[in-house]
Amino acid sequence: MQPLRQQQLTMPVIEVFLSIEEEILLNIAKILKQGKSLLEEDMERWQTEELGQLGKLTQQNIITIAKYAELSIETVTAMLEEAGYEAVTDSEMVQKWN
Repeated sequence: MQPLRQQQLTMPVIEVFLSIEEEILLNIAKILKQGKSLLEEDMERWQTEELGQLGKLTQQNIITIAKYAELSIETVTAMLEEAGYEAVTDSEMVQKWN
């Protein structure tokens, strides 16, 4: 396959990934912006508040991925959970061999 043709075929995929990346970064920025005044007042409380927002951020990012992948939120959630379990299993296997 010619390099130009290969690039033409991969551009739509790259554009989808870039759109997902941009929206996830915007989701992060929105969450961080909410506690800006608290950051100046009490750093430890800000950290606690932001950690409490992780579940909301995770859900927003799952919705973003589902939208661009044209899958249901439940399907994306199941896929991410499966990938997480596989990563833990792989990590445990590596630790056993070391």
